[in-house]
Amino acid sequence: MFRAVKKYLLILTAIVFALSITPNVFAQTNACAQTYVVQQGDWLSTIAQKFLGDAQAYDAIFQATNQVAKSDSSFATLTDPNKIEVGQKLCIPAATAVPGRELAGIYTTVGPAADASALVETLVLGGDGQARYVMNYVGKAEIDSKGTWKQEGEMVIVSLYEQGEKPVQQTMTFNVKDENLVAVEPPNATFTKTAPDVAFYSGLYTSGRKNADGSETLNSLALLPNGQAQMTLSSTSNPFILQTGTWSVGKNPDTGSTQITVKLTKQGDETIDETYIFQADGEVLRGTEYNSDKWGTDLTFTKYHAPAEPETPASAQLAAVTGSYAAQLPAADAVGRVITLDLMPDSKAVMTTQFIGKGEPIVESGTWTMDAGNVVITLDAKSGSQKPLTFAFDNGTLVLQNPLDAGYGTNGLTLTRVGSGKMINAEFGGVSFNFDEQLAKSAQGETTKAVPVTEGPALGGAVPASVRFLFNGEKAPEFLGPGTAQVNVYKTEDWVKLDPSTAKSVEDLKTLLKEKPTDLDKGIPVLPPIPASQVFRVKPQYIKMANGEGIGFITYYAQDASPVTADRVFYTFQGLTNDGKYYISVFYPVTTALLPTDSNAALGGASYDEWVKNYETYLANLVKDLNGLVPAAYTPNLTLIDQMVKTINVSDTTLQ
Repeated sequence: MFRAVKKYLLILTAIVFALSITPNVFAQTNACAQTYVVQQGDWLSTIAQKFLGDAQAYDAIFQATNQVAKSDSSFATLTDPNKIEVGQKLCIPAATAVPGRELAGIYTTVGPAADASALVETLVLGGDGQARYVMNYVGKAEIDSKGTWKQEGEMVIVSLYEQGEKPVQQTMTFNVKDENLVAVEPPNATFTKTAPDVAFYSGLYTSGRKNADGSETLNSLALLPNGQAQMTLSSTSNPFILQTGTWSVGKNPDTGSTQITVKLTKQGDETIDETYIFQADGEVLRGTEYNSDKWGTDLTFTKYHAPAEPETPASAQLAAVTGSYAAQLPAADAVGRVITLDLMPDSKAVMTTQFIGKGEPIVESGTWTMDAGNVVITLDAKSGSQKPLTFAFDNGTLVLQNPLDAGYGTNGLTLTRVGSGKMINAEFGGVSFNFDEQLAKSAQGETTKAVPVTEGPALGGAVPASVRFLFNGEKAPEFLGPGTAQVNVYKTEDWVKLDPSTAKSVEDLKTLLKEKPTDLDKGIPVLPPIPASQVFRVKPQYIKMANGEGIGFITYYAQDASPVTADRVFYTFQGLTNDGKYYISVFYPVTTALLPTDSNAALGGASYDEWVKNYETYLANLVKDLNGLVPAAYTPNLTLIDQMVKTINVSDTTLQ
């Protein structure tokens, strides 16, 4: 923090406190981007926060004002950054981002919360790579985290290392879209770039008023960074009235002071038309234009600060539990049973039960809540009554407390969160990506040399030079096939030059990504070439990665008509960067209980000659069943692989 000015930062909101750690990302300039007249309650630090998004940028205003004052006496001459006076005219310099940190700034998203009017998430990206992430359950609780961030092409990676005063390890990955940040991990929230003054004045304001009859009315005004406004009125006679509308920050045309305009348009289902104009004075909003018959001659709202660690952090608990959970169980009349449970931020719950190989999954919807530390699921009963399911939440797992009553027997039901939230960053040779530790514990990058074309299947194993990642310390075998988890990045032109067949594969992929047909029965190109035929494609989908796009799918290669076994299928992603300069090839072995472990089991006691007569029917049924499986029916969960692929970023320095 900076000298004596830091004591005045107590007046900042929680969101602005998050900004106060942001380092100075602004260069001094003699030109004024705008001017400002000092108001009651202002300090240079708060003015810098409002206009530059950085409390520590106060010195830039101090220096710029004195510079301009030398030639324009209407500007104040400042002698001490800790001493400014009402009415002084200041020069606000233009903000210039530090090279490589062009995305530095404030980003916010607003979502629902179970026991608060809203959940406001604020992400502050500082110019020196410092980051702050604040979860504000409006009026209830604030959870504050610190970390670092970096920008890689069209992707931003935030690594949090502290929450409160406790160490954490959490990685947040975003794709950049129209100057906003879109979270890669579900629910894929969009963090909108937010003006510093909007972030500054966002928050919850309260006003307590005495009525003529001696009763007291408590009013609150929530200004959300997305421009939405909520006013609540509560008293003995009217326990709760909610009015909604919009708000904006502007300047008083006469005085130049900051003013907040609130326009309320709804009260329940009724349309209303109420406008309030406030003079902003630090954390106080003083009404200047409003219905005085309703409010009297004095209307003042003061910002409310929620506790950092509330006594009953129900919303915080809900946030910790929200997510997807899954388990694979045995079944009496199927090869297995998969249970998935999705707990939504809006308290909705979806439980999916799939008996593997027995058709479509059973989907049940309902609601969920927290009760004495337990998660209680109430599913909508299709007929009659249905008892709630009570789970104990323990370090990322949900353990059913009433398994016998719910029909899960003595073995019970334990669901594990899909994705631990502990993300691992892999980076080498200009290529980077993130993955959850449930998928792998580590990844090692290396540069591989080109292998020239020779006689033999698959061009004799010919491949161009690449940046390659293997997982969990695995060493590359002499012949690296799709059964080894790997991420490969090549120069596209190297595949084009290698051989006419590989050049055609590149062109075919470009065509698919351009036209995006839904029918992919004719095959999907895969590089490096595999010396066999692509028998089927399961769960194909177009996937956008950080700076490119491709197709992810499960496939199986064979040289003859043989039963498909669990050790022969694999996931692959084939993609191109947006500029077409690089080709990305990912392989990851997967398995499922639907597939037998050996060929004899697949034959079902029949001879091969008898079995092969119905091969086409067998294959069609198998593909239908594999496509019908939920992601959790595969090991590893397909969601984890897809999430990793979405974060792949390839810089222009790769293989240079």
